[in-house]
Amino acid sequence: SSSAAEEESSFQTSLLKTLSILQTLVTNRKLTPRQLCNAAWAIAKHVEYDQSLFSRRKHDNFVLVQDSSKSYYSTWDLREQQMDGDDNKSTSTDKLIDTVLNLIALRVIEHLEDTRRDGGKKIVGKRVQPGELSMLLWAYAVAKPRDCPPGWEQPRRMERLSNEKKRKSFEDDMDDVDFVTFLELDDGSSSQSKIKSSHDMQYESNTQRPYQSITSRLFDAAAIAFCQGEGAAVKKHSAKNGERMTMLKSCTWNELSNIAWSYAARGAYGTKESEAMMSFFAREATRRIRYCMSLPSMLVDEKSNDQVCKILPRDVIQITWALGTMESDNVSVGDALVHLVDAINEFWTESSEENRPLAKWTCADLVQMATALAHGRLDNQSVLSAVYEESLERLLLNKSKQQQGFSTMEISILVWVQ
Repeated sequence: SSSAAEEESSFQTSLLKTLSILQTLVTNRKLTPRQLCNAAWAIAKHVEYDQSLFSRRKHDNFVLVQDSSKSYYSTWDLREQQMDGDDNKSTSTDKLIDTVLNLIALRVIEHLEDTRRDGGKKIVGKRVQPGELSMLLWAYAVAKPRDCPPGWEQPRRMERLSNEKKRKSFEDDMDDVDFVTFLELDDGSSSQSKIKSSHDMQYESNTQRPYQSITSRLFDAAAIAFCQGEGAAVKKHSAKNGERMTMLKSCTWNELSNIAWSYAARGAYGTKESEAMMSFFAREATRRIRYCMSLPSMLVDEKSNDQVCKILPRDVIQITWALGTMESDNVSVGDALVHLVDAINEFWTESSEENRPLAKWTCADLVQMATALAHGRLDNQSVLSAVYEESLERLLLNKSKQQQGFSTMEISILVWVQ
């Protein structure tokens, strides 16, 4: 109707004005780290509720391509970017959201790097907190998710240059004015816009490396922040002031699971920093579970005063799913996933005296746990038996209308895991 169209147009106009103001504030460094995280979270919520606002999968701008020499380079399709001054509000909103998200990411990267250089103590302003960083990473995972399912080859080869294309001369390539090829060299020079012949690319194959987007840089910077203080190779805090609790250990269960989900949803674990962080997350989750197992059972439940022992199944399972997704993408986390699943098994199944030890798990929990084991190629018979016994029990109860059971999609996933 006309009234709905007018309302939509008015909303688009208001959102554009708000984003423009936000862009100015971020550019002029007027926002604190907390405000930057809140702003990114709010934008992601808009994107989540109305996907027409932002073309989520095309804003890393660069498409990684690999030729027969195994050298990486990237192309930018100028036509897709619609740089012709289109006044369409939807296109304008799309571009502005991308610009603001990139600016926020750069500011947070700067903050994290400054904090690291200062040994974890910011001289000006308050350092970003784990909960705020959790919100921020969730926002970028929602706005700019991975572009292919777990287990698929990455980077996705969306286009390949044919042999004729690679053999074209420099003069012929000049006719293809809608595409620009970018190369990043290891000698410290900035990325250069050049058109390379096949011979040139073969010659420089040893000096090229894949382009890394701003969002990927943000996830790496966050990984370093979480890892700081967790390993022997990283800088330790001053002993005379007492050892500060690391950012990782100060995370709640909910924050740990959200951050792990964000890295898996983004597919942001192709670097040594992110791999190390996910391993530390798995070890921290395992440590907490085993710590709670050492306490009397009366002190371990959702109502416990000890935050570490307020364990919800969905939080632990989400971390397990993230690790399984990494394994599916052939990113090794060592024995971290095995130890975590063993701890889950001991905590929920072996230590339980009930006939249905997973009775408090939701249907989504059961499906996600099974999927995590499948992605991680981990055949833990004890956990799988408990998951499928509980699933079968619920299917029978659902048949008699005593309990709302699995959806058709969830049943199909359970069968796929088998």
